[in-house]
Amino acid sequence: MEGGNGRVCVTGASGYLGSWLVMRLLQRGYSVRGTVRSLEDKSKTEHLLSLPEAKEKLELVEADLLVYSSIPAAVKGCDGVFAVAVPILDPSKDQSGMIELAMTSTMNLLRACDESHCVKRVVMTSTYYSAIQVPHEGEIPFEVDESSWTSVEYCMQQKMSCWGYMVAKTLAEKAAFEYAKEKEFDLISILPSLVGGAFLTPSVPGSVALYLGAMTDVATWMSSLLGYMSYVHVDDTIQAHILLMEDSHAKGRYLCSAVDATLDDVLHEVLPLLKSFNIPPPKVAASLDEDPTKAYYKINTTKLKDMGFTYEFDTLQKIFKDSVLFFLEKGHLKQVQ
Repeated sequence: MEGGNGRVCVTGASGYLGSWLVMRLLQRGYSVRGTVRSLEDKSKTEHLLSLPEAKEKLELVEADLLVYSSIPAAVKGCDGVFAVAVPILDPSKDQSGMIELAMTSTMNLLRACDESHCVKRVVMTSTYYSAIQVPHEGEIPFEVDESSWTSVEYCMQQKMSCWGYMVAKTLAEKAAFEYAKEKEFDLISILPSLVGGAFLTPSVPGSVALYLGAMTDVATWMSSLLGYMSYVHVDDTIQAHILLMEDSHAKGRYLCSAVDATLDDVLHEVLPLLKSFNIPPPKVAASLDEDPTKAYYKINTTKLKDMGFTYEFDTLQKIFKDSVLFFLEKGHLKQVQ
């Protein structure tokens, strides 16, 4: 698909990645149909309808990916579909329940795309969590690439933080590729790491909240998530989505991550960065100093780079500096006068 030509559908258009993707697609000249759960909920639509070119090029429709009958009309007449949305329960309340939701919503959407006879390619937003959780022995860090799949059995045994999300995304992605192979359907998946940077949504997205936490209050519970983490900027993530939709040579899975870092690495960058903007340093739980986390994997994104992709925000410094500037603008960080 050539850039700016044709109509594409973005599921979950109101969310963090979905809304940023809609914005970039409109800027690129696409006609975009975005799905939302409710057109009556202004918190899900106003930030989209206020985008430049939205009046001429953006159509919002209601669709519930758990209800198949609501989906065919959303993808009708579209050349490509960005499968961004997956209904996810609050992981603190129901880990196992996320699996059925992810499977049902993913397969409903792919079935509708296949039966539309117009959709040429689906780019599915997965997560690097569907690749990194594997039992391993020997030296660390071990390398993770597109051939790596998270072990469902390992996650269910260990029950690490957000294990249900990891299992749900892994099983949904595997099922999607099995379906695509059976139907000879063109499916690409992209596996971003922790996405940060600016946002269009009225509230702070979950992944961005972790970036903000690293700049304000590094609590003990965050060590299980940020002790060792991989980072990527939202704009790099979305540009990679668009590349994978447009480039006819794209095939299979693509990891999308700019930097791997321990929490110590992050704080090493964040503390002087905040100081340079006259922002108070974050509170850091004393217990985090007792057992610093070591690097245990290394994300290899050579496959994406071989497509000609380059990360504009390729260091922690660049990712966090852009985040700081946005947080200051929106009042999420305060400078000392």
